[in-house]
Amino acid sequence: MTDGSTPDLMSFREKIEGMDMARLVEDWADYTKTIASMREMLAMIEMEITKRMRADGATAVAHDDFTVELAGTPKYDESKLYAVLEYIPRADLIEAGAYTPAHEETVQRWVPEKFNATKLKPFGKFGADIREVIEDARWISNPRLKIKPKKE
Repeated sequence: MTDGSTPDLMSFREKIEGMDMARLVEDWADYTKTIASMREMLAMIEMEITKRMRADGATAVAHDDFTVELAGTPKYDESKLYAVLEYIPRADLIEAGAYTPAHEETVQRWVPEKFNATKLKPFGKFGADIREVIEDARWISNPRLKIKPKKE
């Protein structure tokens, strides 16, 4: 159903202008059920596309008429990033803002050590091992499927 057809809204408007109120309400209820059902079907299709993309390790699907992407916010598994400390001195990471050691803040609460992946990524220039550690720690949270018609 990709032919882009839509109901003729002008003839539909003329049709409903001649209906009595009870019929309008019944049609409204029918259309509401149809929309809800179609939303469920659409969600099922999106879940299947997402499942197949994940199984293939894909973030995009090639299609002539649509741009299909699986996008989300990248997150990093902090427990895996500690391996970076074996390659780069802590002082360099701290200075770059890529790593914050554990400390107490002025409000007297404990703050655990953490990494800032955005500032950590440039350290990948120091070797494939570092790039691999950073990439291995990366994951996408809450992936969202985006499907848009391509502009002609």
